[in-house]
Order: sequence, then structure tokens, then C-alpha cells
Amino acid sequence: MARLKVLLAYPSWDNRWIPYFNKELAQYDTVNIRSDDMSLNNLWDLSRKADVLISMWATEVPLFWSVYFPDKKIITYLRRYEFFGGDYMRNTKWENVDAVIFVNECVREAFEKSIFPPPRRTYTIYNAVDLDQFRLAERNGRKPTRIAFVTSGTDHKNFPLAVQILHCLPDEYTVHHIGKKVKGFKVLYDSYMESMGVAGRWFWDDRIPAAQMPEWYGDKDFILSTSITEGNPNNVIEGMACGLKPIVHAWPGAGTQFPSDAIFRTAEEAAQMIREGAYQPLQYRKWVEDHYSLDNIRQIHKVIEDVL
Repeated sequence: MARLKVLLAYPSWDNRWIPYFNKELAQYDTVNIRSDDMSLNNLWDLSRKADVLISMWATEVPLFWSVYFPDKKIITYLRRYEFFGGDYMRNTKWENVDAVIFVNECVREAFEKSIFPPPRRTYTIYNAVDLDQFRLAERNGRKPTRIAFVTSGTDHKNFPLAVQILHCLPDEYTVHHIGKKVKGFKVLYDSYMESMGVAGRWFWDDRIPAAQMPEWYGDKDFILSTSITEGNPNNVIEGMACGLKPIVHAWPGAGTQFPSDAIFRTAEEAAQMIREGAYQPLQYRKWVEDHYSLDNIRQIHKVIEDVL
């Protein structure tokens, strides 16, 4: 009996979930295609040969499939960014999509209340972390003062709120920022940080490959998310897996994804959580074990079985 043919499409940037998915999809005849290796002819040919089409992001690829391959089994993730993404969302023929996987229940509810034609099935499946890669950091009794801030360098990450939180903290606390477009944001925010009196306590680190992130987290104590909106942020999950205390802005859906005592609404509240709250690395890691293990990746099998 011929094996099921699966095409897995994903963006060009570091996508830490792809090795996990490839392992899970090994029972099928699976082909990968990255957006930076993608030509129209190549995508057309691979899509034509596949039985199931899976996109890790709801961008132009599932749009293309929904228009030109409506009879194929189409599965796409819709994480958050795409919901506000304009033409991709508007032009996708969602009624031809067999399954949409959300990583945030609030985004799923917003999508289902929107004007978009409903897809055939929707799911909420959170992201995952390989706990064997993200080990608990050794802190040797040191006072927790180092705050990790991991961003994609976009405005929705809410830099000013992070600066205001640092301003509310004593001088021994520092922010260590890593992510895309760091140099551009440094130019933009240097004067603001100077005016807030925190310039010497904010450290800008160049972006590093995803595989080096566990080591980078190793000497940090807190993982800060000041975003206005998120899907299911891997930076917070990975930091917690390494024992970092989560300090998470109350964006829509945050309260259903992280412990209630990790959620803040104002800079002053976040600073108080950092200064005074309990510090329990084993509990943060346990939260990841219970909610964001690789079992989440394995749920792709159920989705495939449902659409066939």
C-alpha cells in the first residue's frame, strides 16, 4: 500500500519546530519546502504530487493551495501575525481549507467571529519545547537580577513598556535583549533610554541561531514579554523551561497560557513581581512539561486523520 504523501511548507527564518515535525511525519512520504527555496513551478509540482498539504504559517502558500488545489487536503497553522496580515487573510478561500490550527484560543475565537468563510475544521494546539535541549540553568544561589527580553524587532513587542519596567527597578537589575533588528531599534531607543536613566542597564545582544538559545538563557533569571499581542510565544516557554521566571504582559490569551501570578498589566506591577515575588525555577519548568511538551507536535497525526 502506497504511503501518504505530505508536503510541509515553512518560512525561511529559523523555525525550531521543523525537526520535531519531520520526526513525527517520518511515517509518511514527506517533502519539505522552504519559502526561500520556493518557485511557483516548484511549489506547483510538489503540491500536485502530494495528498496532504501542510503550511506552518498562514501566508501566501495556503492561499495558493486554497485557490489552485481545493481538492487536496489542506492544513495550515494560523499563529497570530497573519490574522492582522491583510491580503493573505482576505484572499484565502478558507472554505477550501480542511483544517486551521491556532496556537492561541483568543485568536481562534476572533477568527471564528470574523467575516472570513469558515474552514472545515479548527483546532487549538499550542507550541512545544524539547526539554532535553532546554535544560534547567544553574544559578548557585545568586540573587536574580538579569532579565531576558527576546524579540523579533517589531513594534507590537512594546519596547517602551520594557524600558519603563526597568526604570521602576533598582540599579542592580539589567535587561539583556536579543532578537532581529536589534541595531535599528538601538538607534531608535537609545535617546529614550537615556531620558529614562536606564541606558547603562540595557544590553543589546546580536541575534544568534535558535540552537544557541538554551546557552544564552543559562545566565538569565527572568523572561519578560511586554507584547501587545502574541500567539503562543516560544521565548517565554523556552525561558521557563530553563527555569526563568515569566513576567508576561496581559495580552489577549496570556492568562490562559501562563500562570496567573506571571501576568501583569502595568510597569509598576511587573517591577513588583520581579523584586518581591517568589522565585521557583522548578515550578516554571514543570509548567512547560505539563503544557508545552512535544506531545503538542504529535497532535498533527489526529489532524491528518480527521481531514482524510
